Amino acid sequence: MVGVARSKGCRACVKQRVKCDEARPECGRCKRFRRECPGYNKPAKFVYEIPIAKDDQRVGEGSFRHVRQLERPSPKSQSQSRSPSWSARTTPEYQASRSPSEAPTPLLIPQSIIPWTQDNSQALKVLLEDSTPMDEFADTHFLRRWLSFVPPRLGNSKALDDAVRCMGTHYIGMLSRQESIMLSARQTYGHALRSLSKAIGDPKEAMSSETLCATMFLSIYELFACTKKHAWVKHAGGASKLLQLRGPNHINSDFDHSMLLFFRGQVTMEAFMRGTDSFLCQPEWQLVLSDPDPDNPNPYTQITNEFHAYLATCPGIAAHFRVLDRKDINAVVSFLNTTSDLSTALRAWFLRFRELLPPPTEVTSDPYDPLFPTTYVYHGASNIFCTSSYYGCLILLNSMTHALQPDESLSIENRYYVNEVCKSADFTFDAGLLGPYSTIFALKMAFMVAELPIKLWIEQRLLKMGEFMPFMKHQVSLKTDVISYPDLDA
Repeated sequence: MVGVARSKGCRACVKQRVKCDEARPECGRCKRFRRECPGYNKPAKFVYEIPIAKDDQRVGEGSFRHVRQLERPSPKSQSQSRSPSWSARTTPEYQASRSPSEAPTPLLIPQSIIPWTQDNSQALKVLLEDSTPMDEFADTHFLRRWLSFVPPRLGNSKALDDAVRCMGTHYIGMLSRQESIMLSARQTYGHALRSLSKAIGDPKEAMSSETLCATMFLSIYELFACTKKHAWVKHAGGASKLLQLRGPNHINSDFDHSMLLFFRGQVTMEAFMRGTDSFLCQPEWQLVLSDPDPDNPNPYTQITNEFHAYLATCPGIAAHFRVLDRKDINAVVSFLNTTSDLSTALRAWFLRFRELLPPPTEVTSDPYDPLFPTTYVYHGASNIFCTSSYYGCLILLNSMTHALQPDESLSIENRYYVNEVCKSADFTFDAGLLGPYSTIFALKMAFMVAELPIKLWIEQRLLKMGEFMPFMKHQVSLKTDVISYPDLDA
């Protein structure tokens, strides 16, 4: 249907879903962040609406609700009392406490209103719009580029269709805060798993791009649904295994290449959490990950690809550190040389990175945070990921080096990196669909070396991020050393 945006804020604030003071001719937020305010004129557009559960419908309210009516949680928002989550409502204890008339029933989008093929396309459009903020660094929007290739492939693979419907339905239910829709997504998740299992069992379909894409969608679904504590790692591991089995020779289309560029960060993170090497370190994969058009290289893509190559080596280095024989002097010296070489290469890379992408703008924290009075605002979709992960890599390398060859200067340096990572955390709420995930590696590294007050601060920030992406709630623990002990059993 056709609709007009309801918010009275400027277009930039509406796009980022933040409060606008509606000052004229430019709003205070745009002025504070030193950007051009786009104004307040809002064109009519097609909007995607969903049914409202009868219990939630207020007097005088229509039967449908726009998926944007309720926004994602903000780090500045106050905790509010909530009804039990959909997972809590499925427990026997909760069901026993309710009368039969109160038993929840899944609310499906009526097929008479939205055919399933249109449903998938519209859900993808919502994901695409939220994927990354639009800016001048579009060539590094790897999530947006991957999602843009998916719509033409719908209808060719039941595994992909079910996976897209699962993720799209859950995200729409999450935005509208309708648990019945998220319950429907959970049911679709079961169908998607069965479809994926059947596809993997077929020798031809198992190697198809659509099957790999379906696995990636279910991995993203687990970031937001978190059906089990380590379910994301298992799905990400499944996608990584499929990538390996297909081999670099299967990356022969723009669609395949877009999947690899988007998912390589999750491949690296999955390897780190399992305490293993990443296969992306292998030369044949590094060749595929290089700029696909050497005759017309894009500097933003190249600098990002270079960082991912360095990042992919970190899981293997951490795994080597865990089994290093510290009594073997030659082995220790060799390991220290490896960490020193990588650290030197990363520092040189960061200087070149800063020549291309601007440093973040430092602004006063709002509300005021006595631990971190200022916070960062980034420009460029890949800027916050590369910057924070760069600090995370150096924290990791410095920590391992300090453990083998104590040096107080490394501890001092790490304290600086920890502060930089923490000051970047709040911006992730404005960094697109996977914004919170973009700092998870850096926050885990910072948590590992931070002093107790900052550890508690990071833990609380991750809990806040977990309101939007539940996966984040399980990423740190005061009982865990993320270098010495991997998050999962091998």
